[in-house]
This record gives sequence, C-alpha cells and structure tokens, in this order.
Amino acid sequence: MLRIIPHAWLLILGLCAPMAMMSCAMTPGMSDQIQADGATKQNYDQKLNKIFDAIRNNPDYKRIPFKDEDMPWFGTLGFLLWKHKITEEKFIHDGLSRYPGYEESFTFLAHHFAMD
Repeated sequence: MLRIIPHAWLLILGLCAPMAMMSCAMTPGMSDQIQADGATKQNYDQKLNKIFDAIRNNPDYKRIPFKDEDMPWFGTLGFLLWKHKITEEKFIHDGLSRYPGYEESFTFLAHHFAMD
C-alpha cells in the first residue's frame, strides 16, 4: 500500500481539510524511498507542517486548483525538491506546465520546500 504521506496536500492547496486527514498515494519510486527510511518520512511530514503554517500565515497565497489525479505527481515533485534532487526552477517550471497562471504560488511552495 502506497498511502504514506498525510493528505495534507489539501491544506497546501486551499487549507480546506484538517491536518488529521488520511494519506494520499505517491508514486512507487518516492514511496520506496520514504518507506525505506522512517526518519525520512517523519522529517518530510515535519516539512509539510511547516509549509502549511507558512500558507496559513500568508493571506496572499493563491490556491492552486489541483486535480485529484495530479496529487501523486505534485507530492513527488515536492519530495524531489525537498531532497534537492531537482531545482526550485524545475519545480516551478513543471508546476506551471500543468497549472499556468500560478507562478507566485509555485514560487512560494518551491522556496519553502527547498529551505533547510
């Protein structure tokens, strides 16, 4: 079963779900990396919580209307940036290729995923 990250992406997208929501499915490559290291999953969960707090504290954050089928893609993209496997520019470019018009939101998220 690939349900490993809290379904907190909804919070990133619109802060419309409680933090205790269920998990969302991730792509196999990413889930293998997280399942192989419990500390990595815990650290990533902590990173997500910090991002949710940053969104909550930013009244100008523009909600990205992600489709359910894009959640695994977005989860993987965020994880890869967090692990420094891709650049902030790649994260933003890939995000805008699917959701044009949300450059400020993707830039905000990229900055927070990339922060140590």
